Amino acid sequence: MYKRRYLRHLAAGLIESHGWTIETTATYLATRPGADLTWTPRTLTTLLTSTPPAV
Repeated sequence: MYKRRYLRHLAAGLIESHGWTIETTATYLATRPGADLTWTPRTLTTLLTSTPPAV
């Protein structure tokens, strides 16, 4: 299963390079191998719109 930090990193690259919306990015990532039915477009949208924890 993908980790949250990795998903945020992938999403940032997709949004920056393709100009995708968060919803489009979340839907795309949810259909990739590794999402393992754990990540849905809805849960990914929630992740991508929430404030990341401090490192």
